[in-house]
Amino acid sequence: MAAFRTALLLILSICAGIVFAADLPEIPFATQPSEGLLIGGQPDEAALRQAAAAGTRVVVNLRTEGEQVEFDEERLVTELGMDYFWLPIAGADDLTPENVQIFDHILATIGDKPVLMHCGSGNRVGALFALQAGLHRGVETEAAIELGRVHGLTKLEDAVRARLEAAAPE
Repeated sequence: MAAFRTALLLILSICAGIVFAADLPEIPFATQPSEGLLIGGQPDEAALRQAAAAGTRVVVNLRTEGEQVEFDEERLVTELGMDYFWLPIAGADDLTPENVQIFDHILATIGDKPVLMHCGSGNRVGALFALQAGLHRGVETEAAIELGRVHGLTKLEDAVRARLEAAAPE
């Protein structure tokens, strides 16, 4: 099982560098760790329109109220026929079990729908993917961290690791 997880994480790591098809939106720090999942920084209005036209059905925004852009993202997303979820994560202090539970619920609600998840760079998205894997799916700490990296985890890695290690069974 550990060998399978390692192979899967290696494949996901390679896939993180996939070049996007021309019809997918251009957003800062974009990565596509799997088909139907685009992660990155803040999309502008044109990128959201492009995402909808490319088949994106859901937008998940992890930016806080103070980081919001000059347009009403939720209004635009819903006008374009996509579902919108807002889970404000400012940084490490917001990586709480409650917010990881909400993220887990969002993932369950989304299912297989094509989704665009964003924060400022993808770091917070990756952090929540790592924590969700470790805390809700029983993935071991190192594998969860690697999964987080594939999904954008960078600067929050130490905070994520500490939370995963604190929750690990003795």
